[in-house]
Amino acid sequence: MFVFQLRLQLRASEISSTSTLARFVDQLFYNVNYAVVVGVATTGTGTVAVHLANKNSAPVWISAILTALGLHLALTILMCVKRVHSAYRMLAT
Repeated sequence: MFVFQLRLQLRASEISSTSTLARFVDQLFYNVNYAVVVGVATTGTGTVAVHLANKNSAPVWISAILTALGLHLALTILMCVKRVHSAYRMLAT
């Protein structure tokens, strides 16, 4: 909601939609949406891993997929933080 509201405020202000700040906010919006999709995929994969687990261990292949998705989600969230920082830095100057 924060990113959506920020984009609406940029549209209402005198900042051009082709400015670097507007592009950062648009990219941030896409990154947040993608992070949600990856988070849902990670949760689904974790659920499958729990159901496939024998006694106390899951198959190696599902563990590898779950680890890769978790790392990918963490990196995507870091990209979102980077975009927020860049947009804030542009607003502060």
